[in-house]
Amino acid sequence: MGGVPAKFIMSTTEYAEKCKRNRLPYDIDLLNQNKKAEMLRSTMDEET
Repeated sequence: MGGVPAKFIMSTTEYAEKCKRNRLPYDIDLLNQNKKAEMLRSTMDEET
């Protein structure tokens, strides 16, 4: 056996809510049309 025993950080529901709050602002229609361009647009908007 190896590693440190796991410790509780947050519930699954709390983690899902955190992910939802921190997700990138993708436009679903543009993502379906051109994934690469939409992902680049979304990430570049976040940096500015």
